Amino acid sequence: MKHKKQHFVPRSYLKKWCDTNTPDGQEPYVWQFSKDGKIKKNKSPENIFYENDMYTIIDKNNNRNLVLEHGLQSLEDLFCRIRDDIIIKRKKIDKESKYIICAFMAAMHSRTICQREHLKSQWQNLLDVGNMVQKAYSTATKEQKKSMELSSRLHSNGPSLTLEEVKELADNPIKKTLFTQIEVEIPLIFSLDLAIFNTYGKPGFITSDNPCLWYDPEAYKRQPLYRSPAIAYPSIEIRLPVTPEQFIVLNRQKITGHVDLFPTVANEFNRVTRFNCYKHFIVNCDYLDDYWYYEGKEPDDSWENRNKKA
Repeated sequence: MKHKKQHFVPRSYLKKWCDTNTPDGQEPYVWQFSKDGKIKKNKSPENIFYENDMYTIIDKNNNRNLVLEHGLQSLEDLFCRIRDDIIIKRKKIDKESKYIICAFMAAMHSRTICQREHLKSQWQNLLDVGNMVQKAYSTATKEQKKSMELSSRLHSNGPSLTLEEVKELADNPIKKTLFTQIEVEIPLIFSLDLAIFNTYGKPGFITSDNPCLWYDPEAYKRQPLYRSPAIAYPSIEIRLPVTPEQFIVLNRQKITGHVDLFPTVANEFNRVTRFNCYKHFIVNCDYLDDYWYYEGKEPDDSWENRNKKA
């Protein structure tokens, strides 16, 4: 069956991490490590980070709709051309190229298993509440039902979803919302500055099964409730390893263009990438660095330290 094997991290993206020392006659491979580093495998990009029919929409007549898969493939092709012809060659990023880069980053943020499971849990929580309310309504007295109906009308301020629709979102959030998520996210991240950090030597930058990361290095200074990364924060960074030598960071710090990094500094990027992978991270050689597991110390200016009781 055509297009059944669908990658949530594109093969064309992962190929840049293939080991240059792959033996002649053997299919090029990357080094896949489990998040804890205990399991490693050399695997072809063709054979990792995929699920069967992950983006295929099945209609009521059991027909396979591949609009998501084909749309993602077209975006991947556009991004790879920009990567190879502009980013790697250190050419200036024009607005059209930046738009494609932002679209690809929005897709990489929204299309992964990690994001799918996050969305599933959110919709499942809503479904559980809805089922609880439905059960309470079914056993309520007439007066209680009138009160519940009045409360529902008073608090309703727009279109609502049926429980069946919420269940569909809980079961298949990516298939139901992927294009909408990408469409909403692109103009938000396009407004940020775009920097391309460059390094050299092996392993360079690593990547993972959750490659596009929303990261805020200043979040630890805020109360736990406000630590989720958001576009509004001036310290927000949206990160994407592009190759072992290039790493894109969208930011609000007015950092733009190409910036060279020593390998020791690039390794801090790798530490964050490893910590935020879902189950696996990818290296372009058989190499594991203890620093990627360094958890650091509680900073003196963290919210917890600044609010300790005397």
